[in-house]
Amino acid sequence: MDQNQTSGAIRDAQGALRLIARYRKTIPLIAVDGVFGTETTDAVKAFQQEHGLMITGEIDETTWNKLMMESNKIKRYIAPPKAIEAFLSYSFIISKGSSGEPVLWLQIMLIRLGNTFPNIPPLVLNGVFDEATENAVKIVQKKSALDSNGVVDRFTWDKITELYNIYSKVTFPVTTK
Repeated sequence: MDQNQTSGAIRDAQGALRLIARYRKTIPLIAVDGVFGTETTDAVKAFQQEHGLMITGEIDETTWNKLMMESNKIKRYIAPPKAIEAFLSYSFIISKGSSGEPVLWLQIMLIRLGNTFPNIPPLVLNGVFDEATENAVKIVQKKSALDSNGVVDRFTWDKITELYNIYSKVTFPVTTK
């Protein structure tokens, strides 16, 4: 790809360069116009220099691959967090004595909700459905007009994830009270 071409691929390259330039001050911020002009050439050269590539100002396969890789890294970094999804299955339940990843997710959500709602007690993030986790679940169930039994079935999970997705401000690290 060089100065004599105009195409969608040039726009893609310019878009990637522009995105990278927003986070790397060594790369000039360019317009995405589909024309491989002097601005694009200069941005490509700066990118190549920053990444230890041969500085030609043209986009060969190596430069293209590195450009797309760096652009995708930034896209993953700036992408909004994904909401926690629905329960694993209709028959799956989590209750006192359960352990593992689903319990960790449950505790993360309850801890974050506890940071918003003071009536949800503090929990230890340990992946074990202990008495404190059960009590927190019962409070959410009671306030949500669900059967307050401390067992997390699909309805309880959906309510907790709904509340979490609405009220949680994702910040790291997740902290307990």
